[in-house]
Amino acid sequence: MSDQDICFICPNPAVKKCPTCCENPFCGSHESFHKNESSGCFPFKVDCLEGVGRVIRAARDIAPGEEIFWEKEMVVGPSRSIPPVCLGCGRRVSGRVRCAGCRWPICSNNCPEIELHTALECEIIAPTGEHIPDCDDSAENSPFYQAIMPLRVLHLPQDDLDYVLQFMDHSEDRDLKDTEEQVVKRIREDWGQEQLPAELLRRVEGILDVNTVEHRVPGGPSGRSFLPLTSLASHTCTSNSLKDKTTPGWVITRAKVPIKKGEEITFHYTGGLKGRLVRRKALKDGWYFWCNCDRCNSPGELGSEMSTLRCWKGDDGRCGGNIRVVDPLDQESIYKCEACQREFIAANMKELETELTKELEQCYRNDTEALEQLLNERTDKFHPCHYLVLIIKWLLITSWGRVEGMRHGQLSEDILERKMKYAREYLDALDVVDAGISHNRGITLWELQSVNTFLCNKRFQEERLAPVKFVDGLKESLAMVREVIFSLQFNSVGSNEDLMRNAALDAEKKLVEPIKVFSSML
Repeated sequence: MSDQDICFICPNPAVKKCPTCCENPFCGSHESFHKNESSGCFPFKVDCLEGVGRVIRAARDIAPGEEIFWEKEMVVGPSRSIPPVCLGCGRRVSGRVRCAGCRWPICSNNCPEIELHTALECEIIAPTGEHIPDCDDSAENSPFYQAIMPLRVLHLPQDDLDYVLQFMDHSEDRDLKDTEEQVVKRIREDWGQEQLPAELLRRVEGILDVNTVEHRVPGGPSGRSFLPLTSLASHTCTSNSLKDKTTPGWVITRAKVPIKKGEEITFHYTGGLKGRLVRRKALKDGWYFWCNCDRCNSPGELGSEMSTLRCWKGDDGRCGGNIRVVDPLDQESIYKCEACQREFIAANMKELETELTKELEQCYRNDTEALEQLLNERTDKFHPCHYLVLIIKWLLITSWGRVEGMRHGQLSEDILERKMKYAREYLDALDVVDAGISHNRGITLWELQSVNTFLCNKRFQEERLAPVKFVDGLKESLAMVREVIFSLQFNSVGSNEDLMRNAALDAEKKLVEPIKVFSSML
């Protein structure tokens, strides 16, 4: 059977070829994976790479912000380790309101998403309901919720279940002790579903462990969901796509940066702003592979220096040279100073990062005095753009000017200049490791333009800034505001990012008029 006879997304026989693009053949279940009424044909295709498996590639050039594909969450449920939550909406629950059928806690009898908790599920899990105690906000994670998601997968329509079962479960890499107790035993013995083979339950739990993504719940801990197209995409530590959840019921994947035809479409599986040692270990622990992307294969993290340290050795005092890993793909590789050529073992680097992380965690996020003390006294062995140093700087950026008692008008110009300096350093790092559209970029630009606008107005009013320089400064702020508006356009209504974007829209109007007036006078 040729490729043209098989669905582009699953092994089933194709029943139709897209009449619009004449590209992707699809089976009776997966036309919606190729196009929809509002967007037409999605600009991606599925390819297969040896040693990797299926990947997604751009079918044509894709511009930043452009839609790549739409998808619905195929199945949604609680995370593997989570305190008691509503089986509908996923919000935290106290236990005072219970499902009348199974006695599991729910948020209310009028939960808007209670349809996720089906009558069949209710009947199956009823034996456990009475064992879930009432709880408060400090309740520990409950072991009963881990089996909910696998159970929901196994009751999907057969076509959807078959699709999920195509994915890898990494059973050879995973510790199955927890799965046996909390999934296999729970479903087969506690819930009486002995007709479900133990091996199938292990496989489904493995697939979910590797392929689910975070499902954010307002006012509650995050759940997890299986996205049928996203699950095909590979990871890189410099991803080129983002998630847009502004359309109810849909998750839209968009381009963060320009993507060329044939280029692979990628995501961050874990935070891209972490350093090499932490980031690669998280990928190995959570997704069972050591990342060898371009960034992980670069001693200087593509020039971002987010894992670079500064040499504290030297025959005549402190050397100060950059210390980088020698073999980036070896987690235990030695590090070497580029100036004095001294070598350091990986354990030294881990210890330094761990110590600074612990000290940072002891600071309140808006305690600027403690954060500055940490930055000035405890980071001399770190490159100024090391990821932990950038975290400290970002906390300062987002505290100065925001926190009561530290508004821009209450701060010295020296502090405001430092805020601008740190913001530009943070943006330089984003340009390398998180380029293009992102909430991090939007928020940082908003902070930078706010202090730039404040200083321009202050200095002009005090006759310390010439009119030409004043207009130039406002134009710089306007350009930043417009980039904020663009960067934050794909966030949920009412979110902090959405509120910031609305403020940026107002700021744009307030900047345009004085620029126009003063420009006409010059």
